[in-house]
Amino acid sequence: MLCLIYRDIGFPSASEEDSLLAGHLRLLSPSAEGSCQSSWKEDAVLAPDDMLLSQAKLLLLPPLPLPFSITREFISSLENRLLQAAGIRNQLLEKCQYLTKEIRMFWEELDTPPAERIDLTLDIHRIGEYVELSDKLREQWRRIKEGEVMKAVDCLKELWNCCHLSRDEREKANREIELNMFSPLTLDLAKEEIKSLEERYAREAPLFRAILERRAFIQNASDPRRLFLPSFRLVEEEKFRRSGVPTLLALEASLREMVLGYEADYSQVFTFEGKRWLDVMVVGMRVALPSF
Repeated sequence: MLCLIYRDIGFPSASEEDSLLAGHLRLLSPSAEGSCQSSWKEDAVLAPDDMLLSQAKLLLLPPLPLPFSITREFISSLENRLLQAAGIRNQLLEKCQYLTKEIRMFWEELDTPPAERIDLTLDIHRIGEYVELSDKLREQWRRIKEGEVMKAVDCLKELWNCCHLSRDEREKANREIELNMFSPLTLDLAKEEIKSLEERYAREAPLFRAILERRAFIQNASDPRRLFLPSFRLVEEEKFRRSGVPTLLALEASLREMVLGYEADYSQVFTFEGKRWLDVMVVGMRVALPSF
């Protein structure tokens, strides 16, 4: 089974298969001298993905001492390598599916004549060919769509601000975009995300405004410059201090009711800057009250 998977993902070459099998199973007679090692060749493995290549080279088992004996540890090690090899094959298949889908979208949007299109099959041995073709089509597509892509990215960044996403959420989304920015697949995903964020903002805008009002009130109350106000404003400051706690508690009660209603209506947690707001509110009150 392991050799079948190896053959499927492109290594080793047919002439090395017996050597690889021996290298894994050590089916050697006790009189054999030395151990059988599989000789790996760079051109026997798919080259487009260096990470997968590195993983593949780790699949070789270390030499077993002679005479040969099957142990639980050896069988477990062999099973682990079977899982690793199957995982690499699945990753390559996903890469192949992505590339073929992307190429078809390039053809459609570039109006490529049928005579210039090739037959695309889910053959992981053609990944190198697909990468080269996709890169060539990408340059043509970019010349036409670059403006639309950058406009979508700018719109996304504005919505990230409006919806108060955390820095980690923004960085993760930005990495996914930059990974393959000039692709119809990425542009479609960006448009879907824009639609989703616009709908989210429409639902959550009242909550955002209430949170920002609360935050501004707390920041104003805790501003150390208030301690150095002119004497003629001391009376005004004293009134503010007396009404501060009731005002804050009223803001908290109203906001809590809004958040609970939102979570009940939409059956989802309301987050602000990457954290559940009800949890943030509890901690925030403990910090804010001593300011009054």
